[in-house]
Amino acid sequence: MGTLWPIKKKEPIRLIKQRLPKHIAIAIDVSEQESPSLNVLTLQKLIELQVRLGVPVITFNILPYRSEVPTDALVEALGALNSWTFLTDKEIKISVLGRWYDLPERVVDRIKEVILRTKDHEGPIVNIGVNYDGQEELVDAMSRIARQVKAQKVDPERITKEIVKMNLDTALLAAPDLIITTGKTFSLRSFMLWDSAHAKIFFSNVAWNEFRGDTLLKALVFYQNTRAEKSRTINLGQTPL
Repeated sequence: MGTLWPIKKKEPIRLIKQRLPKHIAIAIDVSEQESPSLNVLTLQKLIELQVRLGVPVITFNILPYRSEVPTDALVEALGALNSWTFLTDKEIKISVLGRWYDLPERVVDRIKEVILRTKDHEGPIVNIGVNYDGQEELVDAMSRIARQVKAQKVDPERITKEIVKMNLDTALLAAPDLIITTGKTFSLRSFMLWDSAHAKIFFSNVAWNEFRGDTLLKALVFYQNTRAEKSRTINLGQTPL
């Protein structure tokens, strides 16, 4: 079994706890895979690492808008996530972004199941983008604001950034501090366009089916190198992914 980081035996990984991001977002590019897969095992391992590091929020865009992933594969992946006992053990709350309600009924039912199962959890938050697109999210937000203006609940001359944020899918969440992209395309691919304004962006150049904990840790080192404050470190050792 591989390690979280390809390091020498006596060289443990060190991350500075106070410099860890509060919200990590991962833009997954399934289009570069020969057989599009949601790779649930990797998803679960990264969530385990999120909990171990103490990162409050992580977001995965597992199904970009209008992606061609078979319905059966999506249903199976969501079912595996829903039955994962780690969600209960660690009180992990699942939320879902995007136009998932436009997908086949079997997919919608699975999403409702995992949301309902974890709705009262008070631990780390895992956001899952399903049929999600940042431009469509902004279109939906503008539509909501337009309806509020029409209903005279919002003054069009007093629309602020805060009002826009309140109408996004991520209204209740802080914007990500770090965004990681998979694949070889150096683009956000319309991922969290509004919330990415001040995020650090790490282009991993690693396909999703090859993405492991070491890639996430490399992104965290990149993130921490952009910050100056001094704080204590976390010793991750060589624990396998």
